[in-house]
Parts: sequence; C-alpha cells; structure tokens
Amino acid sequence: MAQTEEKDKEFLAPIKRLLWRFRNYLESKRKKNPKIFDALTKLAEIIWFFISTFFTNLAQNTILLVLVMLIAFGGMYLLQWALLKNENDRIQEQDRLNNTEKESVLQDQKLGAIRFAHSVAHTIRDHKAKIPHQEMKLTRQALADFLKESLNTLENNLSGEYGVAISASVKLCTSKKRLKTFARGKNSIESRGGLAKVKQRDGKDIPIDKNYAYKAIIERQLQYFADGDLENLSMKEKDDDKFYCEYGANWSEYFMATIIIPIRCPNFVGEGETTEYEVKGMICIDTKEKMPQWTKSTESAAYNMTAFLADSVYGYIEAYREQQKISKIKTNNSDKNKMTRRGKHEEEQNGQSSHGARAE
Repeated sequence: MAQTEEKDKEFLAPIKRLLWRFRNYLESKRKKNPKIFDALTKLAEIIWFFISTFFTNLAQNTILLVLVMLIAFGGMYLLQWALLKNENDRIQEQDRLNNTEKESVLQDQKLGAIRFAHSVAHTIRDHKAKIPHQEMKLTRQALADFLKESLNTLENNLSGEYGVAISASVKLCTSKKRLKTFARGKNSIESRGGLAKVKQRDGKDIPIDKNYAYKAIIERQLQYFADGDLENLSMKEKDDDKFYCEYGANWSEYFMATIIIPIRCPNFVGEGETTEYEVKGMICIDTKEKMPQWTKSTESAAYNMTAFLADSVYGYIEAYREQQKISKIKTNNSDKNKMTRRGKHEEEQNGQSSHGARAE
C-alpha cells in the first residue's frame, strides 16, 4: 500500500510542477496585459457554455467530448486560478497603500501639531517682548491678530483630525461675571452666519450665568468642560443639569458638541488652603456633529491642542492686561497734568487782568 502511494506521488509530482509553471506563466502574462487576460478568461467561459449547449451533439463522440471538456474546463479554471491570485495580490497591495497613506496622514497631523506649538510659543515670546515699547492700540491689534491666526490653525488641524468642520473662538473676561468674544477663527465666523452677524453679536458682553458651561467652569473651578452630545445634556430631568447658552432655544443650529478650556492660573493663597484660580478668559471649540469621544475626556486631540493654546496664551493676556493698567495710569496722569497746567494758565491770566485793572 505504501509503495503504491509513493508511486502515485512520483507520478503526480511532475504534473504538479507543470501546473505551477503554467500558472506562474499565466500570472506573468496577466500582469503585463490584464485586459487581454481577462478577455481570455471570459472566452473560456463562453466555450464552456457552448459545450454545455451542444452537449447532445458532442455526446455521439465520447473521446472528442471528453477531450474538449477537459481542455475547456481545465483552461477556464487555470485562468480563474491565476486571476484570483492576481486579485488577492491587488487587494493586498491596495491595503498596503492604504496603510501607508494612513501613516502619512498621521505623520502630517503630528508635524502639524508640533509646528502649531512652535509657532504659538515663538510668537508669544516676541510679542511679549514688544509690549513695553509700543502703543496700547498696537498691542491690542497684535494680540487680536495672533489669536485669529492661532484659532485658524487650530481649526484646520482639528478639522483634518476629525473630518468635520471645527470652529474655535476666544472669550476674555470683562469682569468676574461677564465675558466678551475677542477673536474667532474662519470656521467660527462662517458657522455663526458670517462677519456681519458676528460683529453684531460679539459687540455685546455675555453674562456667565447665561451659559451652562461658563457658569460651571467659574463656579466649580473646573479644569475644562467637554461634552460630545449637548442634545442629550439639554434633556436632563433636573434644570441644574440641563445645557443652555446665550444662543437661546436655537443653539443646536450652531453646534452639537463643544470643549471649553479656561485661560487661567492658580493663585496659591497659603499652605493647606484651597487654591483659587484667576480666569482671564476661555477658548471654545465646537462642531455641528456629535462627538461622543469628547465627553469628559482629556485624551482627545481636540482637548489637548485647545488646552495647550489656553495655557500658552495666559501669560500673553496677563501682560496685555498689565499694559492696559499702565496705559490708563499714564493717561490719567497726563490728564491731571493738563488740568493742572490749564488751571495755572487761567490763574496767571486772571492775575494779569486784575493787575491791569488796578493800573487803570
């Protein structure tokens, strides 16, 4: 029995090698000209169909029938075998290209984040150095331009990361209970109805208690607010847990998910005592799509890039505010000096008038 099996293997071995060579030959031919190869495959299928149709006529000659069937059937399946192998190779190559493209995109996103960080740090350093040596008007404009440019870059990076339009804006505190929008990115302006509507809306202060997130950050001293499904948050049973904001009942027309990071710094009031935070403003990002991965998470790219910008600009805004105070003091002193000189001048004029009257 064993000897019979060995003889069968020896007999089949050259046939298998011949089939593999023929298959490899077919693969090489298809790679050179896949259209012609596929056409031949179709032709083999047509021949097989032809044989099946005229089977009764061929059946009269058994030897011819078997020969034709063997050639057609074997040829068709050899061609399909090679075709399937080439298709698998094509799928694997496409998967490899897709993975390479994904890796390239991830690499670009990482480089984009690094470039963003470097640009922010570099610009803040240079601008802060200029503040003591320029007019307050120029300082304010430089801050506004820097924030707009940074928000545009933040929007672009995050929109590329998530595949949806992300909007970004900066609010600065005008008092402990009020905020005012200081700068917006391009996406934010567009999502709010355009520049004209934005100018009208941003000209007004926002009471902190008119926005659920702002109020929570200030009153509870939260490190951040992040929710990827504000619609669900707005339907909570308790009023204290429901989301609301200054946009009123139509807020969902503008966004469905948001992350808000306070621009703040701790004030250490003493050992063992509660640390208080001085909040200068807030950086807000949002999108019209629900983003469940944002909810209460500090692991998302959206959170980390926004938090980086918020932490970075604190010192810049603090320097801007200090310069504002100095500018006001100088203006007040200048006004006082003008009033003093004007008073002295009037006294001199009055004295000269009195002296002239006595001389007469």
